[in-house]
Amino acid sequence: MTAQPIRKAAFELIVDGQDLDFGHLEPFEFQCVTAERPQGATIGVGFSNHCFTESYDPEKHAGRAIHIDGNRQRAFCPVRYGLSVQLPELVRALPEGHVFMTPETNYVRVELGGGAEYRMFFNMRRASKGAGHDIRMYVESAYRPDEGALPTSRMQKVRFKVAVDKLIRNEKLRFKAR
Repeated sequence: MTAQPIRKAAFELIVDGQDLDFGHLEPFEFQCVTAERPQGATIGVGFSNHCFTESYDPEKHAGRAIHIDGNRQRAFCPVRYGLSVQLPELVRALPEGHVFMTPETNYVRVELGGGAEYRMFFNMRRASKGAGHDIRMYVESAYRPDEGALPTSRMQKVRFKVAVDKLIRNEKLRFKAR
């Protein structure tokens, strides 16, 4: 059976006459050694445009590059774009750490860099047969949270490897409100 490739990110955006490089947001795979898969589970990773755009506000974003997400406009965010360069490294480091589970059953990896918090929101699903990987991970968004963001103390902390094993066994992780 032929493995199906992960869909290319296909992000293209020109800002101030310059074609931006989105090579760091191209899909990739990595291995995660777990109790269930001591030989390693293969995780296919993809990224959303929300990693480098923000909600469009016509007053705030006049003259800024626009990215269309379905039928919604999103504005290019140079801060998110700059921070997104570190996303592949953060993803590859997940097997050695913890993530937080949100009430919406997404996962959040929180990193502190330069005194500022950076949150990477993602979901994971068992991959379909023939996908070429065991787990499909999709990074939905990544940004520095504002002051009104849900504190991690209100989220459920879980080892990334445990979350992967539960998905492999087709078990659900349940959010427990704190």
